[in-house]
Amino acid sequence: MEGRRRLGAPVVLQLGISTNHP
Repeated sequence: MEGRRRLGAPVVLQLGISTNHP
């Protein structure tokens, strides 16, 4: 379960950065 949360955090950040820098 912890692994999933850790992966979810970076993924969400990457998605937000991608949207800001298309």
